[in-house]
Amino acid sequence: MKDKYIIEYLGRTIYLNKDLIEKLDLTDKRVNDIKQLHRQIISCDISITKTVTSGGQAHLDFLLAHWERLQFDLQEAWGFTKDKRYHRFWELTSCNCPKADNEDSYPSGYYFISGKCALHGIENFWYTKNGECTEGYPEDGTIRLYYTKIGSPDARKIVAMLASNLRNYKQSNCYKEDTDYSAGWCEALETAYDEAKHLLGDINE
Repeated sequence: MKDKYIIEYLGRTIYLNKDLIEKLDLTDKRVNDIKQLHRQIISCDISITKTVTSGGQAHLDFLLAHWERLQFDLQEAWGFTKDKRYHRFWELTSCNCPKADNEDSYPSGYYFISGKCALHGIENFWYTKNGECTEGYPEDGTIRLYYTKIGSPDARKIVAMLASNLRNYKQSNCYKEDTDYSAGWCEALETAYDEAKHLLGDINE
């Protein structure tokens, strides 16, 4: 007989928390609802991966919004409060936001977004005083932001990403340890954020 607490779907396996189900005294119908939602989440993740590969930003945005709704529906099915802080977005197959950092931050809601993530970030570039371009985040607080499409909607996304990472980094355990590295990293983010805002002019984040 198949274990009713195991979900096997499209090559993936999910194990439901049997002890929690019994503690919450969930009915078989509720358990089946939870299982069905997990199947929909798996299907959505697969569709997101296919869309990233084939292109189509509008459809990708729709799928990501659908994934968020399914997460809220899953919380409701369990009888939990709907809370976005518990959405583990970094577990999406195509997400390459920092998994270890976000696991450490879970469930604070202060999570890190990778600029290179196909789902949540955007490509960005940095340059030094000598004009040398490098990809990714700087390790030197004197480096400032440079983006070739600074007048495009993507530029606003960069500012939002920088603001989010800066805010979340200040809430992280690494920052609270007050090391020279964390101070330098924070300074670099603040420099880039201020420079981006200056280049864009007054904007509403």
